[in-house]
Amino acid sequence: LVCISNVPDTTSKINFTNADTEFDTNGVQFVINPNDEFGLIQVSSPLSEDKTTLRHSLITSLLSVYDYNKARNIKDLGIFELGKSFSKINSEIVEESVLCALVTGRYNEGIEVRVHDFYTLKGIVEELLERLGYKNRYTFEVREFPCEMNPYQSAYININGTIVGYFGKVHPSLYKEDIYVMEINLDTLFSIKSGKIKFREFTKYPSITKDLSFIVNKDVLCDDMILTIRKNGKGSLKSVNASDYYEDESLGENKKAITFKLTFESFDKTLTDEEVNLLIDNVVSSVIKNHNGVLRDK
Repeated sequence: LVCISNVPDTTSKINFTNADTEFDTNGVQFVINPNDEFGLIQVSSPLSEDKTTLRHSLITSLLSVYDYNKARNIKDLGIFELGKSFSKINSEIVEESVLCALVTGRYNEGIEVRVHDFYTLKGIVEELLERLGYKNRYTFEVREFPCEMNPYQSAYININGTIVGYFGKVHPSLYKEDIYVMEINLDTLFSIKSGKIKFREFTKYPSITKDLSFIVNKDVLCDDMILTIRKNGKGSLKSVNASDYYEDESLGENKKAITFKLTFESFDKTLTDEEVNLLIDNVVSSVIKNHNGVLRDK
């Protein structure tokens, strides 16, 4: 039996030195060992051998649920869990309330069948934060992620300078399927003062939905484009969401295409096509000016 304090990430290349007798740590990314940073909390009277410790994260439980369903050929899932996480820091046991979610496979949106992706989960996170009173108070940040997460399709949730959680795609070294997870620390979230939640009746006038696809450089953030669209869509723009993402050499070097779904509505009247087209023109010109975007013909 060999016990080691650092476990190499499965994506790291392992090399040995000194006549293959010593492990070369140069360039190796290590998995955080719960025994080192958080401490392993043993259960005094476990119900079974696989439940001998308290959970530090609820995501592992959701992945177990996914494995259970996958073994029974159920591959379309949208699940969540609200529970407690436990960690041991400086010999003190810390208990926190955590909300986790997992989505994968297909889902129904009206009569349309869609596939879960990064933007599906991002929309869920946004809807949750806005309904809790944090509208326009949150941003998504790219930092160093746990090695279990895909660094190119993950983001941390920042509210007024405080990280409250993260979401993104599970690293393909763990699952070949496209699985997206979210974890939010509710104790940290609710410690931040929220804005007043305003309620208003539904409009009795029909809404108008338009799709706009832009070609931009890969370093342009989707969130920045959404902020630009919201600012220039004025009061009649009810919502804007990224609905599609596309990369191909045909778009040009270092280019990507993002499609946004814009919904317009009014509480006073039925919007005409001319009024919506004026707003669309304003949005398109602002994206071209601020992000060097090009309107893409579908």
